[in-house]
Amino acid sequence: MDKCIYFKDYSEKLNYSSGDHIFSAAIGGIKKLDKGFVSDEANNALSKLERKAYQNSIISISRQSHGIGKRGKRSDKANIKSAIVRLMQSKTDGEYSLGYFLKWTPIKIGQFCFDLVNHCVMNVVISPDEKDTDLLKVIKENWTGHYNIIEYGKLDSVALLGFHEDKWYLAIPSENSLETCKKLINSLVNAESMIRIRTEKKISQTLAYFPFVYDENYYRIVAKTAFNYLASICGQEFILNKDFDKIRNYILHGGDNSNYVRAADSNGMHEFIRTEIINANNHFINIVKQDNVIGAMISIFGFISFVRLSENSHLLIEDYGYICDIKNQKEMLLSDYLSQIIFKNTI
Repeated sequence: MDKCIYFKDYSEKLNYSSGDHIFSAAIGGIKKLDKGFVSDEANNALSKLERKAYQNSIISISRQSHGIGKRGKRSDKANIKSAIVRLMQSKTDGEYSLGYFLKWTPIKIGQFCFDLVNHCVMNVVISPDEKDTDLLKVIKENWTGHYNIIEYGKLDSVALLGFHEDKWYLAIPSENSLETCKKLINSLVNAESMIRIRTEKKISQTLAYFPFVYDENYYRIVAKTAFNYLASICGQEFILNKDFDKIRNYILHGGDNSNYVRAADSNGMHEFIRTEIINANNHFINIVKQDNVIGAMISIFGFISFVRLSENSHLLIEDYGYICDIKNQKEMLLSDYLSQIIFKNTI
């Protein structure tokens, strides 16, 4: 039947054209719920939440290191297109730059470097792959006045303006430097020529600065993953039970994270679990019930969370485990995954 497990009270007014993933395609998930479980309206709303969660949370660098692009595409082209531009620092000379990671390799984007003390353009950095790019022409033809701001205090007297996939990124030490940057950008847009251009060809160790955070967006998507998996194994009628109304509302609208999801770590876990099940190459979920509480343990790229799906529930469930093998692009029951490991280690 077509009845949205999220907007259950409004299901008759909704559309159902596709199934929703258990583990999101954005992190390599494959299996979907049957069509009719999640409405297009709920899917669209939660997809926006997923985008924020996976771009800005603690797992974003892991996602890019696996080369997972938009909608789960694995090609370098797809990964570059959806890459998250960050502020990076060379461990060799300490210089800052704008760029992204492609399968753990730092890639610098074309950028202007501003001297905020002398109010001038210090240089232009062009990556080796873009050595024929005329960055001055790029800004003249593509400047819209819109940019994503990256604020980092240690930039001190330097600001960076970079361009990637039709978007501009401005890294500044503080808001106080914004007006100076705007004037410098305006001078570039109206400039006739660029004198000092440097093509960046050095190979160096690079550090990336970005928020390693567990925020509400991330927690809600973790809860959604557990909720979708429970729906897949217990069925639509089961998950529509009023016992799950609180977690349903939390996923859709947010709330106090501590009532539903909390981060954990692998300390104290058996070495086999830490290395074979909970690691950077797998997503793992285990559903359990204890003392009328239905909960889940989820690991995404090795980052573990506990989810409280329902409390004081008299619904009957068994323990269920599920693995998404990102590296080999497979999904299976935990029991099948363990059988493969045991067989591999005994032949």
